[in-house]
Amino acid sequence: MEFIFLLLFLLVALHLKNQIEGLRGEIDSLRARLDAVKGKATQTAVTAELPAQIEKETLVALSDSSSPLPVSKKEDSGSFEFKLGSKFFTGVGVVAIICAAGFFLRYAFENDLINEWGRVALGAIAGAILLAVGELTRKKYPNYGQALTGGGLGVLYVSFYAAFSFYQLIVQPAAFLSMIGVTAAGILLSLRQNSMSLAIFAQVGGFLTPLLIDNGAGSPHIPFLYIALLNLAIFLTAFCKLWAPLSLTGIIGTALAYGYWYLNFYTADQFFPALAYASLFFAIFLAISFIQHYVKKAGENAWDLLVVILAPLLYFHAAYPVIDSLYPQLSGPFVAGLGILYCLLAVMAGRARLQSSLFRHFLMSAGFVLLSIAVPIQFDGEWIVVGWAAEALVFISSGFKMNFGAYRLMGNGLLMLTLFKTLFFMESLPLTARPIVNDRFFAYAAFFIAAAGAAYLYRRYRQSANENEKSAFSILTLSAAGMFLFGGSLEIGDFFAGYWYPIFWSAAGLLFAWLSFKVSAGILRPAAYFAFGIAFFRLLFSETSVVLADHNPIFNFRVMAFVVSALLGRAFLSMLIGNKEKISADEYQLFRPALFAYFHILVLWIVSAEIVSACDLAKIGAAKTALREIENLKNVLLSAAWMVYGAVLMVWGIAKKAIYERFSAICLFIIVIAKVFLVDTANLGDLYRFFSFIIMGCVLLFTGYLYYRFQDRIREFIRGK
Repeated sequence: MEFIFLLLFLLVALHLKNQIEGLRGEIDSLRARLDAVKGKATQTAVTAELPAQIEKETLVALSDSSSPLPVSKKEDSGSFEFKLGSKFFTGVGVVAIICAAGFFLRYAFENDLINEWGRVALGAIAGAILLAVGELTRKKYPNYGQALTGGGLGVLYVSFYAAFSFYQLIVQPAAFLSMIGVTAAGILLSLRQNSMSLAIFAQVGGFLTPLLIDNGAGSPHIPFLYIALLNLAIFLTAFCKLWAPLSLTGIIGTALAYGYWYLNFYTADQFFPALAYASLFFAIFLAISFIQHYVKKAGENAWDLLVVILAPLLYFHAAYPVIDSLYPQLSGPFVAGLGILYCLLAVMAGRARLQSSLFRHFLMSAGFVLLSIAVPIQFDGEWIVVGWAAEALVFISSGFKMNFGAYRLMGNGLLMLTLFKTLFFMESLPLTARPIVNDRFFAYAAFFIAAAGAAYLYRRYRQSANENEKSAFSILTLSAAGMFLFGGSLEIGDFFAGYWYPIFWSAAGLLFAWLSFKVSAGILRPAAYFAFGIAFFRLLFSETSVVLADHNPIFNFRVMAFVVSALLGRAFLSMLIGNKEKISADEYQLFRPALFAYFHILVLWIVSAEIVSACDLAKIGAAKTALREIENLKNVLLSAAWMVYGAVLMVWGIAKKAIYERFSAICLFIIVIAKVFLVDTANLGDLYRFFSFIIMGCVLLFTGYLYYRFQDRIREFIRGK
């Protein structure tokens, strides 16, 4: 089974090698053709005695051209034939030799053709011959020589593995050292032949060595020290070569080896070795990334950037389970410290002005992610929201300061995650909780501050935002306003009477309206209209009814809720009229009458409700003969109150040339006339009919007098003069 696994590995490695070498060959071919084109361009320029500047621009244009040069079908056919004959056949031949070595050793073992030492010796000699031939041919035929070298390394791996596993000729340490030697030879030969694929081949074989030569003891020191040596070899190679895929292969192999050991052999007694080796591996690969950018001045390299992300991710998965199992109180500080380390490294990279700006951004992104993970590890419940909200604001601020949209994207994503946590996963308050000063309120306040702060940043740096971030300000602003309403409503529901709902909503609506004009945030006005709307319906359908036994006419919370909400609505109306030029005509024509109706309906409603409640309160304990009289009195008082209110509106409308007041007064008069003639006439006694009609008649006559007295004035502002 192990032999099949090793064989599959060799096949994959050789395939990858051929692919890489094929790409390298194509690049060399394109460079040669480009040099030829440059030579022709230079010759033409010299012949025509063109200025040097034109020559330079021509060469730059030619070198920057991404269009492929025309290749004839004959040349393309020849190139395919050469690849097939040189690379494909060579690769298949090497794999065949490795397979032959394995099959020979297996066959010799089963049929006892050659003694065990002879079989291993033949394999080792064959591997050495392949290495020697590969070394001899590397200068004239580099690809062919590298293929033979890889085949020699594979045969040596198989031979030493067979000596240990099949024949038990050598002990585990000797086999281990033998394979180390093969790996070291492969790395040195790869440097000598300048072959990254050969280095990767030797490296993968090196990582397989602890697995193939495992004795089942479970001690981490020998295999991990060996892996550390392999990683140090990658570290030293980084000073010489920009072979980023080699680092990626190394970190993946290290992670797999560590994971295999942890799942099969780790115990609590091995806490310190496990954490120490994981930290050592992490430090090596972190140093490799910095070497690539500080020493070798590497540019944008996807392989190395992937290592930058994988290093903290794999280190977290390696160290966190070890720490959390024995010292859970240290898990959060560990992850937070790792995140802070990456943020500091990103700052250092920025000050060093490295060629790769993405390197710095990847470091900072890793730090942000780790800090986000540390919050739920260290904290519980509402404090997760507080931590995430603070981090989200820092992410967005950093995104604008560094002009990097990915940071802002992470910040907005974390803020939305905070909102989701706040709305759906908040724990209920304990019975001993106090209003305002409780964990839940702190969590909601934290999200509100973060969302409002983020909206401010988007407004301040709106020129730096990307096209797909244009709606971020509106979304964040509405999120902050929604959280303000939601959080305050929860506090009222848990600690205060229901009458405070409409007062709070109306006050919040007025605050939103003021801010919409103060900071030119028109998106807040829909939130203001919504707040006043829910306050209006709450007052009419939930706060109108009272418990008569506990009711005190006029001086009660219901009156307070209606009056305060009505006054706040009137203040909003005045604000809307005063800022008419800042809003659209459609908005003004829709919401000015709506706010006018809001104020007057609430005032008239509470006056009517108090009359009804006072009369109903008087019925308690009254004699049956008095119940009819009280009901008649209630109807008369309602008619009188509505007529007087209509008269006040009419006087105000004529004095201030206000059409809404006059129109409302007329509508109210019509309602009272219908009530008096249809309802009061049918249900009231003669005395109460008298009062209803006399009051209505006096008010209507007074209104008619006003129209005759100020007819010229009324005609003028009716005509719009």
